[in-house]
Amino acid sequence: HNMRWIYWPHQDGNAQEYWDRVGSGGRDYVGGPKVLNASELAPVLASPYLFARKADPAVDAAVLTVWDAWMARKLAGQPLDPPQAPIGNSPGDPELSIRFRAPGLADHEGEHRLEQIKNR
Repeated sequence: HNMRWIYWPHQDGNAQEYWDRVGSGGRDYVGGPKVLNASELAPVLASPYLFARKADPAVDAAVLTVWDAWMARKLAGQPLDPPQAPIGNSPGDPELSIRFRAPGLADHEGEHRLEQIKNR
């Protein structure tokens, strides 16, 4: 789970408001991660993750075109805009001590280990 970009709509407050904005194309995903769109893709491309979840051409057809163009530049060794963070780098948790938990379930043990690392 540490190598996938996943964003849960409830992180911004009322998830139902997000799903209402997505419209009928996103109804199949209600309750799941945010569906990527081209206008919000920059943070995903700049992230240290190898994969992103989720993209659906029915919600935004341009997202895959933008992703493909960015990936073609990356594979060709060309400069990226936005530049990507080092793969696997997690600035907030450099030792990847916090285990993945479903939304709303905290990893108190992992958070404690992270606090110990910060206090070294």
